[in-house]
Amino acid sequence: ALGATVEEAYDRYLFHGPLFQGIDEIVGISDRGMVAWANASAPRDLGRAGDSWQTDPLVVDCAMQLMVLWVREKQASAALPSFVKEYRQFMPFSGRIACHLEFSKANNTRGHFQVTLVDEADHIVAVLSGAEYTADRNLGTDFQPRG
Repeated sequence: ALGATVEEAYDRYLFHGPLFQGIDEIVGISDRGMVAWANASAPRDLGRAGDSWQTDPLVVDCAMQLMVLWVREKQASAALPSFVKEYRQFMPFSGRIACHLEFSKANNTRGHFQVTLVDEADHIVAVLSGAEYTADRNLGTDFQPRG
């Protein structure tokens, strides 16, 4: 399990304000990946006009937030996403979305990962493939919440 609750993770390790704190529950974490639930958003939730998104920016950002948490927990380093080769979306986002992250070639300075986003009915909503992160232990103090 992650060494912090979702609330503690936002307080200690992530720099996202309340509008982008969409991680709902961390289900599990291993040396190869993690699974967590995020809440889909509507444009009005983020201060925008409209009833729906083509791609939900909150859920996609939550996937990157989860990558940051995994690298911190498993590689003892702070990370930021640096590349996504491909994003494919198959249906609209709604409700809770399970974020499945799988890591390969990962260490405390860089790594590769894939994200599969699945709805509550077990349909694959979207896939981010060929994603990469860049990490540095010194980033930890630079990306703390400002209070």
